[in-house]
Amino acid sequence: SIKELKKPINNLEKNYDKNLTWRLKVNNELKSNYKKIFKLLNKIIFLEVPSFKYVYKWRLLQEKKLNFLSKGRKIMSNLQIKEFIMYYERITRHMLKDLKYNADIIIKLDKKHVPMIVQYFYPWNNRVKEIKAFMNAN
Repeated sequence: SIKELKKPINNLEKNYDKNLTWRLKVNNELKSNYKKIFKLLNKIIFLEVPSFKYVYKWRLLQEKKLNFLSKGRKIMSNLQIKEFIMYYERITRHMLKDLKYNADIIIKLDKKHVPMIVQYFYPWNNRVKEIKAFMNAN
């Protein structure tokens, strides 16, 4: 909703998207062009992280592994990683909150990045109405 978009969720939105240009553009793309793409998918698999802070932690880990394998090539600093994930923070938080109502399969990851629970949902179960309502609202 516009009300949710108005409140910045991080410094990137607060300092560089004061007039909501980026947030409105992303929202409009999700409602139009991306909605068409989503309709082409026959299954949605959601890898659910324990919380958003793990997106940052795991991205740091990924950079450390890349540093080990890159043999001296430049990698992102911790600050660059933090700034990088700010671009995806709003959509990621939204997915953590709502994608469970739209996914066919949810794989819950623990704090060590290990799949712990796999949930399967089929079109004939009771969630069909929830999924349709969610898709129509967004």
